[in-house]
Amino acid sequence: MRLKLTDLTIQNFKYQHPQVTFWDALLPAFGVRVGSRSKTFIVMHGPARKRETIGRYPDIKLAEARDLARKFMTAPEQLEHPSITLAAAVNEYLRSIRTRTRTTAEYERLLGRHLLSSLGHRPLDQLTARDIIAITDRLLATPTECRHAHVAAQTFFNWCVPRYLVASPMMGLKTPTKPNKRDRVLSYDELKRVWHASHQVADFGKMVRLCILTGQRRGEIAKILPKWVTEDTMTIPKEIAKNKREHTIPLTCMALELAKCAPLTVGNWGRKKNELDELSGTDDWVLHDLRRTFSTNLAELRVPPHVIERILNHTTGTISPLAAVYNRHTYFAEMRDALALWERHLTEKISACSV
Repeated sequence: MRLKLTDLTIQNFKYQHPQVTFWDALLPAFGVRVGSRSKTFIVMHGPARKRETIGRYPDIKLAEARDLARKFMTAPEQLEHPSITLAAAVNEYLRSIRTRTRTTAEYERLLGRHLLSSLGHRPLDQLTARDIIAITDRLLATPTECRHAHVAAQTFFNWCVPRYLVASPMMGLKTPTKPNKRDRVLSYDELKRVWHASHQVADFGKMVRLCILTGQRRGEIAKILPKWVTEDTMTIPKEIAKNKREHTIPLTCMALELAKCAPLTVGNWGRKKNELDELSGTDDWVLHDLRRTFSTNLAELRVPPHVIERILNHTTGTISPLAAVYNRHTYFAEMRDALALWERHLTEKISACSV
């Protein structure tokens, strides 16, 4: 089928099985192949009518794909990419991307641990889908890590097109695992074991106890600075807050003592978490579960939902975004009462529970 291709036309193409190729009316031998899960730009060139895959939409835009197709048809030698190893390409990628510091560090960890450790010496343009599948297959026992490694690799290889590659070796590969919706809430007996064991894990343990007491995000707690803390409050600046909104919460006595220890040197989270699990005898939980545990227990203590949301710094919930513009009441007194109630209740519960 031949028609004038535009970005809007390609965007509106429905995925199809079997696949269908739509040829461009403006540039013969160039088109987009629409399959059941992807839309791929292709070009036919040379006396043998060799077919080349240019890239996948929307990772590569129509104008860029047309330009590459013209080069294939007129001067394919211009498309030869400089020889570069995977390790060199990853270093260039990490140096050039502009993401949050924590995101960059996580990509560096994932790419280093799973790609560079086994494939770093290989030429980038010689990597295949089988190489990537071999890596993710080894991670299937840890679904979350498997999924994150796949996404990090996919983002990296998309960046490589067309800098170093004509097409990503991960083109058409599906994410190997689906995220499971977590609903884990720690019992008071588990909270007691984690609380007491956390005293043996230095600053990582202080971060855990602050998460238990305040319900704040683990990444924000880990970055506490002394200037955030006053005699009875902690203010997380908008540059650090996940939702980019400054957040001030009251501090109870126990929380204040922990916050005064800032800055916290958390170190290797994975190793420290494993150590905490072994010391506490509690497993199958992640740090974010403490936030859900906090919220659930405050609800059981009949703290109103809008107060819980204020403590958690949620931007959606019982108070709509529009209402929040006009409702300037911060519920600070209610937040203080709720956190004090939770500290008293938690102290009583973990004292009464058996270890």
